[in-house]
Amino acid sequence: MTVLSEYTLLRRLCEADVALYNANSLPPELEACIKKISLINANPTSESLKDLRALATVYFGSVHDREKPNRIESIATLLRDGRPHQGPIFDDPDMNLLRGMTYDLRVGNEAYLSSKKTPTRLDLDESQVLVIDPGDFAIIITHEYLYIPADLMSFISVRMKYKSQGLISVSGFHVDPGFYGRIVFAVYNAGARPVVLKRKDPCFMILFEEIDKQALPPSSPSRYNGQTSISADLIAPLQGETVSLHRLALKVQRLEDRYKDILLTVVVGVIFAVIAAFLGSYFAAGGH
Repeated sequence: MTVLSEYTLLRRLCEADVALYNANSLPPELEACIKKISLINANPTSESLKDLRALATVYFGSVHDREKPNRIESIATLLRDGRPHQGPIFDDPDMNLLRGMTYDLRVGNEAYLSSKKTPTRLDLDESQVLVIDPGDFAIIITHEYLYIPADLMSFISVRMKYKSQGLISVSGFHVDPGFYGRIVFAVYNAGARPVVLKRKDPCFMILFEEIDKQALPPSSPSRYNGQTSISADLIAPLQGETVSLHRLALKVQRLEDRYKDILLTVVVGVIFAVIAAFLGSYFAAGGH
């Protein structure tokens, strides 16, 4: 198995997009990318890689402006028709998110917190944030809708920026060949402070690895293929209060505070009782 290099990933992204168009009507920006790839052949230099990345940035930027609303349907049509496709294919690719061999996946428009009863929409207001408190589980769907071809396995993870805050993935670390749709992450805040996310924050990352042989279509395709939102069966297991060291520490602290209040009340009561008993015995003995 071989991890795709930055050049190979760029090449495959561009070549896969060719299948989304009529061969005789490629956008000029994509034609420029394909021409550059043919000139580079299999021997990219740092300069030619830089040039290809610049051309790909222009092309995929035009995709966002011109075709974004229809790209998911184009990907679905491609899969239904069984046309040749090398993938991976993204519905909203952004070359600024390509960091060498990895591509950053962004937070999507919907998330679910174990401390809430219903999912949170993150696309209703630009200032909307998702606050994952210590000890909370969250389900987050990616902004990216993507297709992974049969000869690639992808590996996913939380970016180090958020790992260092205590956010860990608990939903697995790979995506199977042949998957298409938005990826869902289940994460847990194991840190001591809240983790705050906004829509389109680059929170996750993905890299692709070529497998020895193209994977055969599964006998029963994944029920998550084509997903664009968080399903109810993913939410149900997380409902209810979660247990964490942070929350247990808070409960212990509350119990200690309560114990201190009770102890203080008892001590004060005992002192008053002793004083009352002393005064009672003093006056009973005729003291002054």
